[in-house]
Amino acid sequence: MNRWTIGILGIVLCACAAVAVGEAVEVSSHRVTRYAASADDTTAANPPANPPAEPLAYGEIAEGLAGGVHLEVVATQRELSLSRPEAVAVHELLGQMLAMSSPADATESPDTTETPTPTPTIPGAGETTDTPDLPAGDAPKNKPFLGMNLSDVTYYSRAWVFTDLLLQSDAWRKGGGGHIFKSGHAPPGLYICTWSGSGSIRFSGDAKSQSTGSNSVQVTITTGKRGVDMQKTGTVTDVSLIRLEHETRISPFQPEYLNSLAPFKVIRFMDWANTNNAAHQRWSGRTHKGQVTQAGKGGVAIEYMIALSNELGADPWFCMPHKADDDYIRRHAELVRDRLNPNAKVYIEYSNEVWNTQFGQHDYIRKLGDGETYSPKFFDAWAERCRRTFAIWTEVFGDEASTRLVRVAAVHLQNPWVAEKLLPKLAGEFDAVAPSAYFGITRRQGKKLTAVTSAAEILELCEQNIRSNNRDWYTKHGQMARDWSTKLGRPIRLISYEAGQHLSANGNDNLPYYDALIRAQTHSRMYGLYLMNMRLFEQAGGDLFVAFNDISRPGKFGSWGHLEYQTQPIEDAPKYKALLDYPTMNPR
Repeated sequence: MNRWTIGILGIVLCACAAVAVGEAVEVSSHRVTRYAASADDTTAANPPANPPAEPLAYGEIAEGLAGGVHLEVVATQRELSLSRPEAVAVHELLGQMLAMSSPADATESPDTTETPTPTPTIPGAGETTDTPDLPAGDAPKNKPFLGMNLSDVTYYSRAWVFTDLLLQSDAWRKGGGGHIFKSGHAPPGLYICTWSGSGSIRFSGDAKSQSTGSNSVQVTITTGKRGVDMQKTGTVTDVSLIRLEHETRISPFQPEYLNSLAPFKVIRFMDWANTNNAAHQRWSGRTHKGQVTQAGKGGVAIEYMIALSNELGADPWFCMPHKADDDYIRRHAELVRDRLNPNAKVYIEYSNEVWNTQFGQHDYIRKLGDGETYSPKFFDAWAERCRRTFAIWTEVFGDEASTRLVRVAAVHLQNPWVAEKLLPKLAGEFDAVAPSAYFGITRRQGKKLTAVTSAAEILELCEQNIRSNNRDWYTKHGQMARDWSTKLGRPIRLISYEAGQHLSANGNDNLPYYDALIRAQTHSRMYGLYLMNMRLFEQAGGDLFVAFNDISRPGKFGSWGHLEYQTQPIEDAPKYKALLDYPTMNPR
């Protein structure tokens, strides 16, 4: 047995017309490699001298090849015996995709005594689904199944949100200093900084002044490790820092940022609004569009959330602050009604993860009840705040409410009992049941991991948990959505409010397997696990998968970013690539 098949179960799924229907094949759940095969598949026994050295994640599309494709699948103890039609549609069974090459020309087919069985059409099969590296080209637009949570806007962000970099700064701190992109990865280029007043501004770090004029300075910014440091002297107001090529740009958003979000139909602004532990209660305390920075405790101005949604052609998802009074909720709704694209839907949620005991919103609801977590009065108080929030939005939107508002009951994936207790108390005033759609490892599993644990071993545990735990949780919540659809006589959707991998060190970067958690984020196998997870969620009835989050660095508190930095090549970002590929390969 040659070195390419030792320890592997080799299967040949040749998509040319010459191949007769096989009786059975063995397919497992790990990796596939690929190489071209001739029309008569003589290379099955003689693989080329230089096949791909890096195996594809299971489920990754094998690119279309004129002469067919040979797939070698790593064997495991959980092999499945599949007929030929089942092998062709194996992604339906396992939640992933094995793509076949394009059929060969019929003239190459040998004589047969019977007509070959037609191969089922699989969207994406035999197609190249590679997406250009960002920011080149335009990303696919608004795939209905996909949503994205935005990472919070901070001075250490890796997301290039605004054309005016001051909006992502912490200007001005005590002593007149300020920082931008302290994480590194600043958008490089030649910038012009302008301001009003009699003072001056100097730059350092990854920024170097090129020329200075009256109330202006030209600055070259490079992508380094220090970020941009600013220091003002004297009176300085109305500051902006804009790339020269963007001086006349109408949009307030960086084009690279817009391109990375273009595929997502729903944008959730939970972290843009700093929803967790939010302190603001009144409309007068909200962040305004004209403030010098949008990176403060109050989050980003609602006007920017609406503007981003309009520019993307996306549906916004707003989380109301848990302490917000009726006037705040009403004015928020009116602003959205008046300025949002009238064709857009609006997702409304009361706070975020009220069930989660680590957040201030949970404590707030607990005290509104009887002081007990998960008591009947806790659910009464939670439901009352949800209904009150939904009622105000419904009143503001009037006749359009039934077609444009999606009132979200966000619940706890791992504990379906939470939904069972909350939903009846909403009195039918909701439109979607929304657990998360995260996968990861359990605490018990984590306690058994050591310094020699590999990323692949961690992802093997993830796969086991997706197949068992996640499948069961999705099914239970999907059944609840169907049951409530029947009770209410209208569709109740199953959607996710957050989704993706959930591998976190919980703040402890001294975990013996911490490095393996980080390596798992870009491991080739992560791609296939995403496909599997999305497929099981959809099979349970889910129609919207809102990933968490768009762009952020991996670290001890979690590796949430589907891109680790704004211009990360998509081929180096398997989580992001899986999101973009899945709708194209998923038959609907």
